Amino acid sequence: MRANLRLGDYDAPLLEFYDERGALRAVYSLSEGGAGSLAFYDEAGGSRAGLGSGQTGAMRLSFLDAAGRVHWQGGMEDGETPALKLCDAEGRLRASFRVRADGMTLLEMNDQNGRARTMVGVLDEGLAWVGLLDEKQRFRAGLALHGRPRSAQIRPGPVAWTKP
Repeated sequence: MRANLRLGDYDAPLLEFYDERGALRAVYSLSEGGAGSLAFYDEAGGSRAGLGSGQTGAMRLSFLDAAGRVHWQGGMEDGETPALKLCDAEGRLRASFRVRADGMTLLEMNDQNGRARTMVGVLDEGLAWVGLLDEKQRFRAGLALHGRPRSAQIRPGPVAWTKP
């Protein structure tokens, strides 16, 4: 058997695809609420990639390691916000890139505990900024630029930072 169409939990339809050895390699399914998903499996039967909808209308494409931990995920969060997430070998979020609903472009890099430590963003009105945070998520240093400078100059002195 190379393909099987059956009803799963809650009488939701499943279309399964098998390789020449009979191992499950892909499944297209519908949830009880009608959301579709597509999953891909490796030779050992482990889930390695998936495309589907999540909570609140999110659509995601995910790639997993052999242990089933997500390492790369991209899609539309909450149905409206494009996002890309990168995770470490333990499945912890280490970096994310998204365009928020308010128009802000944001890159966050996290420490081994999942806390944001470096943030780079561009606000909708054009303010570009970089922020460095401590382990308690407090802004400790930053740089912001608005508009077009006529010349770049480096001046010694303290840096004042306010959270955008």
